[in-house]
Amino acid sequence: MPLSMTHQLLVLRACQSRGDWHRTKDILLKGDSWIIQTIKDSGLRGRGGAGFPSGLKWSFMNKPGWEKDPRCVPSTSLPSS
Repeated sequence: MPLSMTHQLLVLRACQSRGDWHRTKDILLKGDSWIIQTIKDSGLRGRGGAGFPSGLKWSFMNKPGWEKDPRCVPSTSLPSS
């Protein structure tokens, strides 16, 4: 069941009070290309059986005109496509 907007704001504020989300805006302002290249350079891989490179997957999903609405599959905690 989705969290109410009020509950989401309370959770966000609690996270922020612990220092989470610090400088997230700065990272986002660097742009999609910088973020994707940083993930590629890190060597981060998915936790599925194939261990697919996350940066490569992100680059496939970053197409002009595509809506950026990340989702998570609860059973696997992997972004859905």
